[in-house]
Amino acid sequence: MLNSKSDFNLFEADPFSWWLPYIVAAFVGIITIIREYIGGCECPSRREICNKVVLITGGSGGIAYETALELAKRGGIVILACKNIEKGQSTRDKILKVLPTAIIFVKKLDVSCMASIKNFIENEFRYRRVDVLINNAGISEHPFQLTEEGHEIHLATNYLGHFYLTHLLIPRLTAAGNARVINVIDKVYKNVELHLKDLNITTNWSCQEAYAHSKLCLVLMTKQIAKLLQGYKITINAVTPGSVRNTGFLRNSPMCKNTLLKIWFYPCLWLFYRNPKQGAQSIIFSVVDANLEKVSGVLISNCEIEKNSKKPQEDKLSEELYLKTCELLDISPINPKKH
Repeated sequence: MLNSKSDFNLFEADPFSWWLPYIVAAFVGIITIIREYIGGCECPSRREICNKVVLITGGSGGIAYETALELAKRGGIVILACKNIEKGQSTRDKILKVLPTAIIFVKKLDVSCMASIKNFIENEFRYRRVDVLINNAGISEHPFQLTEEGHEIHLATNYLGHFYLTHLLIPRLTAAGNARVINVIDKVYKNVELHLKDLNITTNWSCQEAYAHSKLCLVLMTKQIAKLLQGYKITINAVTPGSVRNTGFLRNSPMCKNTLLKIWFYPCLWLFYRNPKQGAQSIIFSVVDANLEKVSGVLISNCEIEKNSKKPQEDKLSEELYLKTCELLDISPINPKKH
């Protein structure tokens, strides 16, 4: 029997001390579930890509690092095309520390500048074939700026540069046979309408809309070029890596410049954003999965093809945007091949 004053008394016990372990366990459990869900799935294919030439734009860290490392592990010859050559070399050095046998090169390329892209194709890129082109470079939250060629900076970096690069590489993609082009997009494209008559969005411009609009253009480009390339043994698909931290995408955001906002925002980033390795999985899947060999013009997310959510008039908009972009860049449209 419990008779002494030191004996436990249920009615005098501190209820919080009883429930604290359960509260902590529940909190940790909820955090773990959220992190697992946000993290997405791992690429299910273990297929190798021995000696295939892989060109990745914006290869100076983040998703590009994880993608390049994994594709190098699978036997690919990886070229990182970077605006900042020093950061590109640093990424290459990090990969070589992890994988000394990696075949990886760094080349200078500014995808916001059409002259830089032309110089890259004519003077920098020596390979006669490209098996995989990953249009990964991008910016967001950038203050308004027009490039020297007169293009809004988000549009130039995220869309026009990749459009131009893809066009110029078509002969080398064709030479590879069964080549793949992957456009890295963001689901925010669903939140905007196409400004076909004003691609620079000179009226009511905002960095958020400019970014989303550039990604919408990239999605429409994917669908239209997929139609035109049907006879070329080249596929082109759009891939969303999800919301990913540590990529430099938010470096211009006010959230990353104010100390008080950082205290609140950084834990949210850790909880609700993927890390770069998780973000790279769908891109890797799009490169290596055997079932995608003849699949073109689709959207891929979480290592699977998204259900068709085509908007009315999307085909017409894709074609109109494509022709307008060709005119803007002074290039000839792709001539479809007969099957």
